[in-house]
Amino acid sequence: MKNAQHLLATIAAIIVLAFFSVALTNCKTREKAGETFEETLTKAEQGETDTDVETPHKAKKSDPEKTFEETRAKAEQGDAEAQYNLGRCYYKGEGVEKNEIEAVKWFRQSAEQGFAEAQYNLGRCHYLGEGVEKNDLEAVKWSRKAAENANANGQMLYGYLWANGEGVEKNEIEAVKWFRQSAEQGEEGGQYFLGESYAEGKGVEKNEVEAVEWYRKAAVQGLASAQFELGMCYCTGKGVVKNEIEAIKWYRRAALQGYAESLLSLGLSYDKGEGVKKNDLLAYQWYLLASAKGNETARENVSAIEAKLTPKQRAEGQRLATEWQAAFEKRKTKK
Repeated sequence: MKNAQHLLATIAAIIVLAFFSVALTNCKTREKAGETFEETLTKAEQGETDTDVETPHKAKKSDPEKTFEETRAKAEQGDAEAQYNLGRCYYKGEGVEKNEIEAVKWFRQSAEQGFAEAQYNLGRCHYLGEGVEKNDLEAVKWSRKAAENANANGQMLYGYLWANGEGVEKNEIEAVKWFRQSAEQGEEGGQYFLGESYAEGKGVEKNEVEAVEWYRKAAVQGLASAQFELGMCYCTGKGVVKNEIEAIKWYRRAALQGYAESLLSLGLSYDKGEGVKKNDLLAYQWYLLASAKGNETARENVSAIEAKLTPKQRAEGQRLATEWQAAFEKRKTKK
């Protein structure tokens, strides 16, 4: 089972891809040689409407009209939902300075009253060691309470702990049970982990077709790891008819979230001319971006391809990658 990139939402699925190096072609203009962030976004959005997936599940949001002071007043009066919302304010630094210790305090007060979302968040904080010392047993305790209260996030976390034997004896069948309950409520993390279980045959009979369906449900909701895995399924033809163009579409969507393995996969695709027209400068650009995320395979590919470039070509590729990353950071800040 792969580890969570940020637990229960984004998963770091590290897949080492084979290196295939080629000579860099000479491109005279920036527009033809490189790919801007905006161009990636446009290409990723092409064919955005999928007819074979469910409508994305929308998370329940707090009332935006409640001010921090109003929330705190209700929380101090013992309102469980307000206590949870106050914990979120402290956790995210909304309306008040970020304070994870204070967040845990309010999550706990709400959780002890049986508020399921607070139980999940308290379990999550114990698992990650945020605002409190890391404690897998406490993570199991509170995620179980949330799961039994039918909280989809809690079910996913509880299943994850079973799958990895953290705070509880490892049991992949039990993990799948909770992943399924989470997934059927539309939680993208549960959908992703259920897809992983089917793909790897852990806790359930291996079924690549079923894996693709659960990856797709999570991918259409925007989970980068699921988008990458779905792209890999299309690239390799596992559980779905092989379609390298479709693979590129999903790689791009994950790349727009900075997902390193998709950045690498785009580099390899341009390197080999699979699903896209072969373009070595674009391959170099994507390798640089993936390498900056710490991907070792990309770093090796950068070193190999640089040996084939002129100083001018290397400078151009580095500029393109820098500009792409700057646009990515700017867009992320606006969200």
